[in-house]
Amino acid sequence: MDIDEVFKTSSSAVGQSDKRKQPTSNGSSMTASSMAKRAKTGHHDNHVEIRESTDEEFHTRWGTGNGSSRKTISASSASASTSHLDDDRADTAQQQHKRLQDLVDAGQELPSVIDLALLKRILLRFEKSISKNQSQRIKHADDPLKYLDSEADLVEEIKTMTTISSVPELYPAMLDLGTHQSILALVSHENTDIAIAALELIDELTDEDLAGKTSGSGEEGMEMLVHALVEHDAFPLLVQNLNRLDESRTDDKQGIFNTLSVIENFVAIDPQLSEKVVTSTNILPWLLARISQKTAFDSIRQYASEILTILLQTSQANRCRVIALTGMDTLLRVISPYRRKDPADSDEIEFMENVFDTLCLCLDLFKGKMDFLKSEGIELMLIMIKNGKMSRMRAVKVIDHLLLRDIPLDADATLKEDNTDQDNPSEHASIVASTHLIEAFGLKTLFKIFMEKGAKKYKKMYEDYSRREDEEHIISIIASLFRSIKRDDLRDRLLFKLIESDFEKTRKFMALYQTYTALVKTVDAHIAERRQRAKDELEEDGDMMVQDDAMAYLDRLGGGLFTLQLIALILAYACEESYEVREIVFGGEVDIESIQNILKEYADNLGDGNDEADTKTLDIQEEKTTVMRLVMSLGAEQPPLPTRTEAGENGGINEDTTE
Repeated sequence: MDIDEVFKTSSSAVGQSDKRKQPTSNGSSMTASSMAKRAKTGHHDNHVEIRESTDEEFHTRWGTGNGSSRKTISASSASASTSHLDDDRADTAQQQHKRLQDLVDAGQELPSVIDLALLKRILLRFEKSISKNQSQRIKHADDPLKYLDSEADLVEEIKTMTTISSVPELYPAMLDLGTHQSILALVSHENTDIAIAALELIDELTDEDLAGKTSGSGEEGMEMLVHALVEHDAFPLLVQNLNRLDESRTDDKQGIFNTLSVIENFVAIDPQLSEKVVTSTNILPWLLARISQKTAFDSIRQYASEILTILLQTSQANRCRVIALTGMDTLLRVISPYRRKDPADSDEIEFMENVFDTLCLCLDLFKGKMDFLKSEGIELMLIMIKNGKMSRMRAVKVIDHLLLRDIPLDADATLKEDNTDQDNPSEHASIVASTHLIEAFGLKTLFKIFMEKGAKKYKKMYEDYSRREDEEHIISIIASLFRSIKRDDLRDRLLFKLIESDFEKTRKFMALYQTYTALVKTVDAHIAERRQRAKDELEEDGDMMVQDDAMAYLDRLGGGLFTLQLIALILAYACEESYEVREIVFGGEVDIESIQNILKEYADNLGDGNDEADTKTLDIQEEKTTVMRLVMSLGAEQPPLPTRTEAGENGGINEDTTE
């Protein structure tokens, strides 16, 4: 297609994507004075190499007509070319480029179709602009004003390059020409304005939002570009560049945003790169330092917290690395101010939630739990719950994660610099944490939430508050305490909570059992309808039925079965250990056989647990044995012995008077 026809038929805008990760609306345009200043003060990091290239090499690369021999200049690993085209051909290219650039500057619609020919012309202009700038810098090294125009031209060419983000299926052609190396080399350009423009270009070309909207070939092209950039040390270049950007300048602040956005894009396209960026750079120390800054809250601090969470979500090794950097203490210090105050706006709310999420991810591991306890994390969470600020909701979630069984480390997750035997601890950190929680008088604080004291007032203060979410976390916490607490005096304190105030908490658990039973029945009805429709529409397939059974169980867990199982565990534990509680439960409206069936289903779905050498499977075996013992205890005619709650909570200590 002729380029004039392409412009005439343009119907869709291609340019910067509307990303929420923009600190300002300003672009990276430069005044002559600022360009000259940046050019003078730039760091000359790039090694510039001048080499001869033949006409044949040049035209083989770019697919253009014949020309004369010339010199090309490459910065770092990037190679660039210049040529003297025929006058008519040069005029045509100039006119085409001017039309394209005018549209970019005016924010108007760009060509709806960028074909291979137009792509090559855009890339050729880009490479020539790089070559011109490098040659001018060498020729006029002592007089920046003389290469100022070439700097401005290069920035404009970089902006024009963003148009090819609309055709990721053509990225392989760009890779064949080596343009990705040229783009990457500009990240360390002496003029940081050019480096910032290059960062914005990489961000546009790898936009994760665009990846979800493009075709299969487009997704493949984007993956090829990302991996090619990573292979040419994109991560070290990106993170090193962060250290020379000045956040006090609007353009530099945008550059930092674009850098973080590029990292997010790369990991979104290939989640395995989350470990690559951490092992090849110092991004984790940078992120931890950035979220810890005690200056006024800003959008970069918020975005840094988001990237930190993303890097830990899919990588156990990255969580280990954060913990090894004393990250647990850092995270607790960052969220500590929110015990007394609420975030000022939506950005700060998201920041606080990101830090809490990162905290929960680190609490999956033994070392994370132990560091949390050493840094008095339980005490901080209990203070947050008592103070009733927005952080209360997150603090309950943190305690829930803390008391869950430690996740065994993957074989490649243990760090050399961590000498603790965290993958084979003598006992689960959750057991230590459960003991610590009760000794810190946490039961009274948590059961207040369970009994919904002050819930209506809290809901008026915070519209996002979910009673059910709080409820499910508290139920999970109580179930974890029953699993983990070994000391008789501490179990007595826990059981006494179910007995005090005329068994009001026991009765609440029984009512919740009925509520969640009804929720599960609703989900079961939907599953039955789905299966009937599938049966009517197609013949039954054995493999599909197995897949549907697995999906149905997950649907039931999410629809309330998981919490119902935990309530059944709590009631069964309490009935086994307290004759008083057993009388209340057996004399109520809860069907004991129903509790037994729920527990049997829970045990059946725990897993095989056949590998005795594996810590996780040993836990499964222990849990199965315990659950089946509880099932048999519920069916026993004789009451359990002994009744251990006669001495009262705390062995005579009353939390209501001590807290």
